[in-house]
Amino acid sequence: MIPTRLPALFAVLLCACQPNGKTVMALVYDTSGTLKVRQTELTTVTSTVNLKGSVVDLVGGGHIVLNDPNSILADNATDQQIATNLLRDPGGDVRANLIDKAGVLWPADFHSWNMVSTYWNFEQAFLYYNDIYDGAPTDKLAGAKVYYWGNYENLAAAADQQQLHDNAIYFSPVKGFVLAPFYSCPGGTKDDTCGCPDVAACFEHIPLAMNLGIIGHEMNHRVFSQKAYADAAIPAYLGWSNPGFNILKGLDEGLSDFHGYGVTCVAKDGPGCQPNFLAASIGDDAARPRDFTDASRCMTVELRTAIANLAPAQWTGTGRLYNLGTLFSTALYQAAFKGGKLKVMQKSLIASYDDESSTRPGFKQVLSGNLANSANFTLELVTNTIIAHITDPDLARVTCNELRDRLDLSCTADATHACVEIPDCPRTSTRGTTCPVLPPP
Repeated sequence: MIPTRLPALFAVLLCACQPNGKTVMALVYDTSGTLKVRQTELTTVTSTVNLKGSVVDLVGGGHIVLNDPNSILADNATDQQIATNLLRDPGGDVRANLIDKAGVLWPADFHSWNMVSTYWNFEQAFLYYNDIYDGAPTDKLAGAKVYYWGNYENLAAAADQQQLHDNAIYFSPVKGFVLAPFYSCPGGTKDDTCGCPDVAACFEHIPLAMNLGIIGHEMNHRVFSQKAYADAAIPAYLGWSNPGFNILKGLDEGLSDFHGYGVTCVAKDGPGCQPNFLAASIGDDAARPRDFTDASRCMTVELRTAIANLAPAQWTGTGRLYNLGTLFSTALYQAAFKGGKLKVMQKSLIASYDDESSTRPGFKQVLSGNLANSANFTLELVTNTIIAHITDPDLARVTCNELRDRLDLSCTADATHACVEIPDCPRTSTRGTTCPVLPPP
């Protein structure tokens, strides 16, 4: 069994000396969606034993507890007080057991393989965002803590669902990532080594916490939180009601899926572009609803009704936010590839998160301006904010067409399909023809 408490475990893995060099063997998944042992480079790590570097610092033994009735936090608590309240155990340094073979560092046990590969995943994600920030500083994005094998406990959940397993999240109250414990040995056993001579063969599927696309997805939550939510531990917008809350959470998930895909495309030694990156971890059938390469994705009457009527807890609990998010990611993907302008789209989206311009405010400014009235945060406003930041006129036109079509925005059904509600859409834009025009609500 893998111990749930890490500091004692890692103490026995401590190397007597700090290995030199950053050429490592890691578990990297390939185009077939399976993990392979591959030689690669860690370019930002400063301690290969402790897995610390300029991108992230791995931490073992962290324990986060939500909804503890015995822990009361003042309404005016600072971000630091919130983090201290929720982080019951801050954890400590991890220790990887690495063997130097002719200048290449080989992990020597289950957790060492996972941790080296984890740092590599986060490094690839950071390098992607560093690129699409397009010259803007990324110092705030770097340096997050990653609570490896972190104990994340929600006391308000059902008894059998209080502990997070086989998952990765960005948790804004502590401004760090949590990689929950996972067991993926053939047959479902919970053995550290799985009895496999080849560690990569131990995994029947890629654990969510080891999936490069998911790490890219979670990194975008950090980006959006820092830029659009002003890096608040608990953004005020999470107190919104429907439909504004529902639209905002759907947007956040859709943008994160789109950028998670982008990370898989550019990762050195990685799998290549994997738009349906979830399938490698949860299977084709479960991942299919979020496959944004499916050009038939359209708004339905049922989803439109859910956006307008479901309470926030129902919206998130039923997974409807992913249904809406996939409409956003599908529109962005289809528009980017129709013109071959993926990089332009990626940079434009990042620019839309925070823009002080009075003529084209970013999401941070739009959210702040409508904090007291979430009903103003509409699908049309989201679309306009995105379109206003696409610098390529043709890409702006195609993206507007896609979003109007897939979100069933308020367009007339006549030959012109004019949409005056989205002022920054190019005048040459017309609603696409993939999706049916739904009856009025």
